[in-house]
Amino acid sequence: MTEAQGVLDTKNLSVIQKAQAVETAKDAVDQAQYEYDNNLISDPDWVAPTYQKENIRIIENTTTRVETQTVENILFNSDFSRGTEGWSGVNPGWQGSSPALVDGKIIFSYQTQTVTQGLFSGPFENATLNLSADWFNNDTNRGQVDIYSMKIEVKDINQNPVGTATYNSTGSHDWQNKSVSLAATGPVSYLTISFTGIDSGYWYGVYGPQIKNPVLSIVHGKEITETIYTYETYYTTEPLLTEGTMQVKIDEGGEATFTAPEGAVFTTSNLRYEAKDRPACGVDIRPNLQVNSITIQADNNVWGDPCGGWYKHVIGTISYLGQPSAPLIKNPELLELLEEPQTIYNNSLVEYAEAQLEVENSVTQLKVLQDKQIENQGKIESALNGVTIEQEALRVAQQELDSIPSYEEPTPTPTETEEPVKEPEEVEPEPIPEPEPPVSPEPSEPELPVNIETVDPATLSNEQVAELISVANEILNNSEQGSAEYEEALKALFVAAEANDIELSEELAAIPGLSAAVDAINFIGNVGADMSPKVREESEKVVVTAIVAVGAAVNAATGAALTAAAPSAAASVSAGGSGGTSSIRRKD
Repeated sequence: MTEAQGVLDTKNLSVIQKAQAVETAKDAVDQAQYEYDNNLISDPDWVAPTYQKENIRIIENTTTRVETQTVENILFNSDFSRGTEGWSGVNPGWQGSSPALVDGKIIFSYQTQTVTQGLFSGPFENATLNLSADWFNNDTNRGQVDIYSMKIEVKDINQNPVGTATYNSTGSHDWQNKSVSLAATGPVSYLTISFTGIDSGYWYGVYGPQIKNPVLSIVHGKEITETIYTYETYYTTEPLLTEGTMQVKIDEGGEATFTAPEGAVFTTSNLRYEAKDRPACGVDIRPNLQVNSITIQADNNVWGDPCGGWYKHVIGTISYLGQPSAPLIKNPELLELLEEPQTIYNNSLVEYAEAQLEVENSVTQLKVLQDKQIENQGKIESALNGVTIEQEALRVAQQELDSIPSYEEPTPTPTETEEPVKEPEEVEPEPIPEPEPPVSPEPSEPELPVNIETVDPATLSNEQVAELISVANEILNNSEQGSAEYEEALKALFVAAEANDIELSEELAAIPGLSAAVDAINFIGNVGADMSPKVREESEKVVVTAIVAVGAAVNAATGAALTAAAPSAAASVSAGGSGGTSSIRRKD
């Protein structure tokens, strides 16, 4: 009972704890639900309505081109038909080491010399110049190759260089046309060309590089920019706007509130505060806009009094414009945060229900134990009353047993027999003696299988008890009453009887009357154990009735005690011949 009550108390405490866990989980669910319901966000999957708007734009195409002109040869006296006129650094015929004009060509001597021609013209815009000439350079006198070059230099009107280009010789050769080009970086006004050469191996009967037919061509022109305009139609995706106009008419002293559709705001107004019967008298008014909802008053304190003495009103229109906004939805992320406390709450409800069921089961079990305890208590009390009655009968039987005198076997007395008168025997010759057969030793007394002075009867097995009884009876049958062997055999029988005593556990020994009843059973079972078989036969007749009566009473008490002790898990010992478990143990 105490153990069952402790289990019930533990389970009741568990129910309280589970209920608190349910409340805590419910609070967490409520908070998460509140967050989910009230923290709304714009639907991220919502797409604003749009339309394709047609647009027209002007395309400006600007092109730049150069109207070119070509000057085939701007050099003066390039064929030397006028001798050296226009050229500097050259002599008609040989004069020292200076280049000489001979037969329409310039021949260079043994010193490096330059022949030039400078021009002023233009300006040439976007000019590209090309200088070319026929060159002869086949003089390899003394193993030396002659060297020559030609160069273009151009400047703008302010003598600022706008380009230069040079061609250098590449070895000996017969007459070949060589050229060099230059793209000026600015307008060209001053032009200078030059030819340079040297007879590296001196004359020795031959001359240095030779040049003829110089030409300087120019391609130039003005840059002309042209712009052409074309119209192009294109389409754009525009949000579908909500737009409209509301009529306003508010008599003096009144007010009205106007609300634009969702996502739109008021953008423009066309309002006047004027006399109703004299519209020309009044003022234009402009309330603060760019709001979704606006309240307009027809009041002199707001707009002044433009027409004193006249009844006025606010009249006109206000326009709104806007785009629908995304609808508000519950945040999916907060839904995930709601699922976890919901799961915890559901689990806590299950655990709470299981704990309540366990309490109900414990209460039922405790009730069964209480009913059983009441029933067993009655049985025990009834059995103990019977034991008390039978104890008295046992006492009376003991007295009767004590009054029986001890039985002693009579000592046999030899009887006298008359001997017949012997007649004289004839004397015969003595026979030859035969050898006597060997004398067999008399059988020895059987020995007890255990030392009865030191053995603990409770430790004897069934086989040892049976053997002890058998040997003791044999000794009693074959020994003289009162002898040491006889007395020792009687003690052995008593030890065998004690080996069959009933033993009680501590729990049952504490039951009032039950221990005394068991002692009585043990006593009766041991009565006469130390008697000889003949004496015991007479004694058993006296006590058999007491044994039966007391045994029935004790069995009843024992059964009730066993039932009362059944709930205790600690009591479990073997009751011989009962076929079950109890707190009583009887050795077989």
